[in-house]
Amino acid sequence: MVRVISYFLTVLIPFVVSGQSNFLDQIKLYKLNDPKLKEIQFCVFNKDIDKKKPLLLFLGGSGLEPTFKFNKADKQVYYTGFSRFTKYQDKYHIAFISKAGIPLYDTVNTSNETYKTNKFAEENNTLDWRSESASKAIDYLVKVLQVDTTNIIVVGHSQGGQVVPKVAVINKKVKKIIMMSSNSLDHIYDRILLARQQALNNQMSFDEAQYVVDSLLKIQKEIYKSPTDTKQTFWDEPYNKWYSYSKETPLENMLKLNIPILLIASGRDVEGSYIANTDYAALEFIRKGKQNLTYKVYPNYDHIYNETARKFGEEIGLGFKANIVIDEIFMWLDK
Repeated sequence: MVRVISYFLTVLIPFVVSGQSNFLDQIKLYKLNDPKLKEIQFCVFNKDIDKKKPLLLFLGGSGLEPTFKFNKADKQVYYTGFSRFTKYQDKYHIAFISKAGIPLYDTVNTSNETYKTNKFAEENNTLDWRSESASKAIDYLVKVLQVDTTNIIVVGHSQGGQVVPKVAVINKKVKKIIMMSSNSLDHIYDRILLARQQALNNQMSFDEAQYVVDSLLKIQKEIYKSPTDTKQTFWDEPYNKWYSYSKETPLENMLKLNIPILLIASGRDVEGSYIANTDYAALEFIRKGKQNLTYKVYPNYDHIYNETARKFGEEIGLGFKANIVIDEIFMWLDK
């Protein structure tokens, strides 16, 4: 079949913090050992950590690597995600959580090297592990911190955004969720939409598009025949991961919730999380008569909130605008 792009787009957005020891002094690192999930690592930023505040837990995207990496080459700490959330640690307990088998913080030789993972990480990179670990982290933090339990928020970007509705379904302590550039439908459907669009835009023939669609439907059937298989892969991802993120869509879990949901999308986001599927989510909330969804679209942003515009037929870069998006998230939270 035609290879289009890896299933879950790995989003690496480096934010530099000077010095390893300086950074480690800013966080309180927690490690839970769970009989089923094994080690769960998460942290809370230290500012006013003894103060009673709302809790905001952030889940990053799909990459199997630490959330925080100390780069030996330039002696800087890089965030794989959005550091802007920490600006609000005076008002919120800001927490970050890692993925299965991946340390929250680690040292690398250079910021561009491929992080070495292990078998447990590769076999447990699933919706179930991520949602259950996040739920357990929330339960633990409520016990050890002064948390305003009327205001517990879970935020996720990209793949992390797909996870957060499930977290709220299984943990009723969650009072609000925010999905950033996140699918609401099956990712394979994204690829079907993209193939159809490329045919309409004369980027491939209609016969080629049909071949892609038929291939995608075929592989989906194969995945569902072997839903726990960690050996067979599609676009370098094991079948069990594909199945875990398609057996229940984010939209299905969103519709189970009556808490406020902020769904953020970008008009230029096609490869990472197709804008058309979040548009459909908004329609579905209207159809169901549910009033708890706020749908915010940034028409000229991409998956990680770079802004572009067309002028005289050329693409013009207008800068990285994630800080604007995050500041507007907190404006929504403060309403």
